[in-house]
Amino acid sequence: SIALVDPKNGQTIESSKEPYTVVVSLKHPNEYSWIRVYADPIGQGSRQFIGQQNGPSSVFQTFEWTLPTAGSYALSAEGMTKAGAAVKTAGVIVKIMSASDTHTSEGQELFVPNNSLNLF
Repeated sequence: SIALVDPKNGQTIESSKEPYTVVVSLKHPNEYSWIRVYADPIGQGSRQFIGQQNGPSSVFQTFEWTLPTAGSYALSAEGMTKAGAAVKTAGVIVKIMSASDTHTSEGQELFVPNNSLNLF
């Protein structure tokens, strides 16, 4: 089986210059020829190809997503098994928010730290 692990469904991601790491999990990675990840804008726009891994060997595959403009997107992953079967994930809906937008849709302040919150 194949599943999107990160981001989570309903997650809001603040847009930045850094790519966002999308994580896909595979139950039996050696059974796949390739894995691809896509972002589809909700409403209008064209599908964005995020990346492809050929011959995955790890249970977790990562893809660097250059974040698009603010809006809602449906992320999905698909794979091709070595036996020739196509496998797809369910869509995960995420919202990309511009860094200048510091209010949520409910009007509550969004916490944006001034420095790293790494406690370790």
